[in-house]
Amino acid sequence: MPAEYIIDGARGIVFTRALGTLTDDDLRDHAVKLKADPSFMPTFRQLVDFSGVSEVALTSRGVTSVAGAANPFERAAVRAIFAPHDAIFGLARLFEVVHDSTNLLVTRDRAAADRHVGLEAGASEKIFRR
Repeated sequence: MPAEYIIDGARGIVFTRALGTLTDDDLRDHAVKLKADPSFMPTFRQLVDFSGVSEVALTSRGVTSVAGAANPFERAAVRAIFAPHDAIFGLARLFEVVHDSTNLLVTRDRAAADRHVGLEAGASEKIFRR
């Protein structure tokens, strides 16, 4: 999975986008890179966009690992996962349960994800077009 992220330190938010095939290693590598980025703060908000995922090769073990010990965000961080496709939506819901946060929203609705992290509806769609 080519995963890319943009850290907007001024607004305190991380935008993550996944494309192509999504694997356990990809999720773990993304978490490691993000945690090591000097611009990253574990209190930042995050919006994850999985609309570009074409194949899901994740396991429940991989998802629970990233939701637990490998997760670079604080438990109270406000996060939204936009997962419009069935397979990734189901795994994102598993992440939500394991993560055990009241500040995490998993949704098929991009506008709801945007609003959850304090953006105008549709704002996240424009982020990676820059």
